[in-house]
Amino acid sequence: MSKRAFFATAAAMSIAASALITPVAHAAGVEASHRDGDSIFNRSVSSNEVVVGQTLTYTQSFERKARTDAIYSWTNKVNSCLEYVPGSAKLNIADQAQNIEAAQVKATKGSTTISAPEGKWTYSTDQPHTFQLSYRVTQDCANEQTLESGFSYEYDGFWGSKTSKDYRASKFNGGPAAQVVAKIKTASTTTLSPLPEYVAVGVETPLIATVQAADGAAVAGQSITFQDGSETLCSAKINAEGFATCKWKPASLGDKSVKARFGGTDAIAASESETYKVKVLSAVPKQPQDLTFTEEKLNDQVHTIVSGKATPGAVVEALAPGGNRCVATADEDGNFSCNLGYLPAGKERGVAVTEKIDGVQGEVATLVGDVAEGNPHALESFLQVLRKIGFGIQDFFKRLFDPNTWVAVGSA
Repeated sequence: MSKRAFFATAAAMSIAASALITPVAHAAGVEASHRDGDSIFNRSVSSNEVVVGQTLTYTQSFERKARTDAIYSWTNKVNSCLEYVPGSAKLNIADQAQNIEAAQVKATKGSTTISAPEGKWTYSTDQPHTFQLSYRVTQDCANEQTLESGFSYEYDGFWGSKTSKDYRASKFNGGPAAQVVAKIKTASTTTLSPLPEYVAVGVETPLIATVQAADGAAVAGQSITFQDGSETLCSAKINAEGFATCKWKPASLGDKSVKARFGGTDAIAASESETYKVKVLSAVPKQPQDLTFTEEKLNDQVHTIVSGKATPGAVVEALAPGGNRCVATADEDGNFSCNLGYLPAGKERGVAVTEKIDGVQGEVATLVGDVAEGNPHALESFLQVLRKIGFGIQDFFKRLFDPNTWVAVGSA
């Protein structure tokens, strides 16, 4: 299972347990995972920021990639300034809530242990076990203190002997960690407007993002940075409507992962948008234009020449349904021509033409015309069949270049 899958499972288990615990309202929960052999441990904390007097909830799931394992007891280890909330211990096995008696829970400063009522619990691939515990943030927790956590558990060792293992906070990004603050910041949401799949190097592309803060908190005048990973592409100020716009001029070819980030203020929390994948090309391929047929006699046969306009430097391909094909490179003015060879005479001869730039194909253009001289060929009969069944010639050529959309002739 991939790391991304670990997080997805942790989120799912948190959702399953959410019916038991009311989440903290103002700050976002965080998750982290660790794999040890066939066991996967997913941990989450209900808030990454807390104030004194608030409740902090820890959730942990035990999963297996193969076989089974046992849990005799689970000990959650936290800062000593946190006070266990009696009655908050919960357990879900798969999606079924289990009863936890007070006698199964032992709470001391800095640790809380839940023990199995009848020897042990057994967890497996289809029977994950998820525990929850809640703590009150006491006055002993200092402002700006980082609250870290870890755990240990007892399980079946070699030859069935009971053994235990400790997992430190460092394996879970601090447990995950939470920060004690004087005041919870107002939440914000950053949204990046959709971007095209392809953009051209050296050509300005507008990046537009919006920021909204909860409770109508003002964000106008603050900055948004637009990033490719950790690299800043450009930045802009947020206007009175919550929008920020900047012009990105890509300097290099390749794949980019573009997101917008609001850094936050003393009162408003930072936030990031979803990431858009964008490929920077030397130019964005387009549909060839001004297509024409001309005829030239070579070796006692009339050859069909396809000409037109494309993006300068683009590789242009022309394809006829009989299999005739030619390739040319557009010159610095975008002009191209290529020889399709001999095409049987007939009405409405169809040729599909596309251009490629950096391996990316543009939209298909279709050229339909009459080819003079000669007798009808099997190709003409084929086109007549298409017309009789109402199969559009232009649509046919689009399908010809995109096999993912191909359907059998005559299908519904």
